[in-house]
Amino acid sequence: MDLKIICIAGNMGAGKDTVADIVLDSPRVEGNKTKIGMSDAIINVASYMFPLGGLVPWQDQAERKISRPELNGHTTRDVLRDIGDTARRFDRFVWLNAVLRNIDMATRANDVVLVTGIRMISEAVVMRMIGAYVVGVNSPWSVVDDVTVPTEREVNYIVNNMCHHVINNDGSLSDLKVKALEMMSFAHTRERYSNGAIFSDGPPFDRDEAVRQIERHMQLGTQGAV
Repeated sequence: MDLKIICIAGNMGAGKDTVADIVLDSPRVEGNKTKIGMSDAIINVASYMFPLGGLVPWQDQAERKISRPELNGHTTRDVLRDIGDTARRFDRFVWLNAVLRNIDMATRANDVVLVTGIRMISEAVVMRMIGAYVVGVNSPWSVVDDVTVPTEREVNYIVNNMCHHVINNDGSLSDLKVKALEMMSFAHTRERYSNGAIFSDGPPFDRDEAVRQIERHMQLGTQGAV
C-alpha cells in the first residue's frame, strides 16, 4: 500500500482508534507503522505538570470524565482543553506543528502513519494540504459533550464536509473491520501522496493559504453546512 498518511476524524466514542488499529494490523499495510494522536503533545504537557499517577488518567476516555480534587474539582478533559486553547492563542498551529514534526520523522523512516483525533477544521485543512487521506467515522454511540465548544462543533463539519471517505460504525466489530478494509481499498486507488519525507527545506505548509482555507470552512460551518 503506497499511501503514507491516513488521518481519522470523529466524535468521542465513534471508533477512531479502533479503525486505526484495524488498519495498522492489516497485512495490506506493509513496513513500519506509526500511530500519532493529535492530542499527544497536549497530554505530555499536562501529565508532566499534573502527574496524577502516570499517563492513564490523561489518555483514558472514562478517566477523563472524573472530577479530581488534585485539579480543584476539574476533569483531565477540562485541563487538556484549556491547555490546548491557551497555547493556540499564541500560535493557532502550535499543536499541529508538533504533530507534523512527528509525521516528518516517521515518513523519513518510510513509515505508514495513522493520525487519530482530528477534531478541528484547522487540523483537517493542514492534513489535507500535506497530502493525507482524511477519513471520518460516524457512530450512533458517539458522544458530543458540549456543542458550544469549538472542537465538539467543528468535528461534525469535518466528518460531513472535509473527508475523503466516511465510515459509518453502526454494527459489530466485524462489520467495522470490513468497512475499514474497504476504506483502505479506496485510499489505495488514489495517487501516492508522499515519497519519503513530506517536508523539504521550506515550511511544511503554506500558513497564509491554510488560514484562508480555515476561514472559508469556518464560514461555511456557521452557515449551516454541517
